[in-house]
Amino acid sequence: MIYQSAILMITATEGQTTAARAFDAALWEPPVEDFDRDPVDLLTTFIDELVATTGASRR
Repeated sequence: MIYQSAILMITATEGQTTAARAFDAALWEPPVEDFDRDPVDLLTTFIDELVATTGASRR
């Protein structure tokens, strides 16, 4: 999985972490095994998976 070695910073921007209504995601370090991967693609994939898993919506 790409997120096992990537370092992502997730910050709640609306509400507390456990019940956030909005958050920001940033890539601090790319995954070691896929260092050349486009950072925007990696973050988009992560956010899409997070939204699908939680049933949330994307703004």
